[in-house]
Formats: sequence, structure tokens, C-alpha cells
Amino acid sequence: MVVRCSGCLSLSKGHGYVKSSIIEHSASSGMHLSDYQDADVVLNTFSNNAAHGIYYSYYANVNFDYNDFYGNGQNAVYVSSGVLTSYLQNNEAANNGINGIVIQSLAPGYDHVFRNGAGLYNNDFPFVFLNDITFNNSEYIYVYPQTHMKFSPAVSIN
Repeated sequence: MVVRCSGCLSLSKGHGYVKSSIIEHSASSGMHLSDYQDADVVLNTFSNNAAHGIYYSYYANVNFDYNDFYGNGQNAVYVSSGVLTSYLQNNEAANNGINGIVIQSLAPGYDHVFRNGAGLYNNDFPFVFLNDITFNNSEYIYVYPQTHMKFSPAVSIN
């Protein structure tokens, strides 16, 4: 499936599955997920969208693997008030504003962006943290060897 749109593919409140699609030339983000939306996004190409390849917010949880992100105006993936709860792997990016998974803010009501057991695998692009990350005593995350992580100035892990 090829999706070319002036808006974007937008999903909320439920579970979605997007596989083997090309999502391109959106006037905003290629895909926007919000309001507790869970989605599996696998084997897609997000290209030449004005903002982000994928933008997810407000408790959205996206499992994305084996996707390509090329030429998006801002970020390959942008997380604002979302959560990461699974392994994210084998994604590739080039010529985006930032070639990475940019984590802006945490899900409301959560004091962390990750749920227990989430894993950061080596992607061909980094995880970029714009704000502090806090883990409570019983919380953990796996960071696998050769995973690239970048932090804005003054950002800390507590």
C-alpha cells in the first residue's frame, strides 16, 4: 500500500497493524498515534514527510521494527508523552532532520518513558533524549551492546 496525503495516517484508541506500506509526502507527520493507541508498525517506508516519519503521543505505545525512514523534515520518530514497552530493532534512517528516536516527554501520570523489560537494541539510528529519565527502584530497561544513545545538555538518568 502507498499512502500519499496532505494530512497523515492518524490512529487513536485501539490497536492497529501497519505492514509493508510506503507512507510519504504528508504535510505533517507520516503517521500520528495517540490516545492509548497500540500499534505494530513493521516493514514500512516513511519518506519525505514534512515533520516526522512517526509521531506518537499521549500514552501511545508503538512497536516498530524493520522500517526505513528517509528524508523526513524533522525526526525519524518523535515521542511526546508516549511509552516504549517493547524491543525496537532493525530500523534504518537517513537524511531526516534527526536520524533517531527522539524522546521529548513522558506519558502523563508516568515518571518514566519505559515500562519494565523494554529493550533498546542497536538501530542504525540513536535514541535521543531531550529530558531527564527517571527509574524507580523496581524499574529497569535493557540497553544492548552497540546501542547509540544521545542526551541533550544537562539531561540525566536517575
